[in-house]
Amino acid sequence: MKNKDPETLLIESIYFFLGTNWLITIHTAEVDIKVIVQRLLNIQNETIKQTRIDALYYNILAGLVTKYEQLLTAMELSVNEYQRRSFVRPLPEIFESIDILSRQAIMLRRQFWHVRNIINFLLHTEKDKEDVKYVEMVYDDITQLIDFVESYQGTINSIRELYVAKVSLQINETMRILTIFTAILLPLALIVGIYGMNGIDLENITQVPLGFLVVLVTMAIIVIGFVLFFVKKGWIVLGRDKSKQKAESQ
Repeated sequence: MKNKDPETLLIESIYFFLGTNWLITIHTAEVDIKVIVQRLLNIQNETIKQTRIDALYYNILAGLVTKYEQLLTAMELSVNEYQRRSFVRPLPEIFESIDILSRQAIMLRRQFWHVRNIINFLLHTEKDKEDVKYVEMVYDDITQLIDFVESYQGTINSIRELYVAKVSLQINETMRILTIFTAILLPLALIVGIYGMNGIDLENITQVPLGFLVVLVTMAIIVIGFVLFFVKKGWIVLGRDKSKQKAESQ
């Protein structure tokens, strides 16, 4: 497994054929097992030569699992970066990146479970061999990686919730500012609308036409009707229920 780019995770298949004194691997050119084998021979040359071929097989599996740690390191850095950027300024691009990271975590966990099943099968079928201790070490490593992935998944979900909460706060702040401007401009617009109906002469303000009074009374009735409707629906609370006040005081 490796990252083709920050948004693409590649999975390559490796086939092992193990005999009494031989080991054959089949894979694509993208998988470089030769590097793992050379590193093993440089570190444990005499140990591997003196033991059965199974030791080399188990050590190659351990080397492949070790490479998975690089993927988790890259994921951890991405998680920390997106968490920091979500605090500073949440953008739609961050949410898309978090979604991609979440899918990668699911793929990693599924693949790690698959590898652990293989290692678990080897533990039970080859438990009588002396070199099976290497398999036990690989099993512990892959189990730890699964725990890390699940932990990162929880962090990714927390970042997603943080992003949504941050966006909601920004929307609420924007609505608060717009509401303030609306509350300031609405009385002015009402006054301009009333005096713009040509129903009253500002030079003779004491003489109010009958039609203008009818309009004002109609407007008042509409306002009172809406207030009563909102009170009935419970959208406006004019006063607290006496029974509730009594219960709270007790």
